[in-house]
Amino acid sequence: MFSIGQFFERIRSKYAQEIFIRTVIKESLKKIANIDVAVEDISLSGSSVSIKKLNQSARSVMYIKKQSMLEAINSAQSISNITDIR
Repeated sequence: MFSIGQFFERIRSKYAQEIFIRTVIKESLKKIANIDVAVEDISLSGSSVSIKKLNQSARSVMYIKKQSMLEAINSAQSISNITDIR
């Protein structure tokens, strides 16, 4: 049986990993496609990334440079294998 401290430690660990991945994604988008998004607008769902509040021209640039962004994101972190950006 886990104590309440161990339970909260696991939650804090998962949250820190997700924030790290979101930050890596934000930096890759800025570096490769020159798209600036907030960390709060990036959501993870399995191996897919969704970005909210992004205009159509930025989505087009992101689609064109998707493969290089995925390679940069996966090489910068080893927690999760990202396969798609939407």
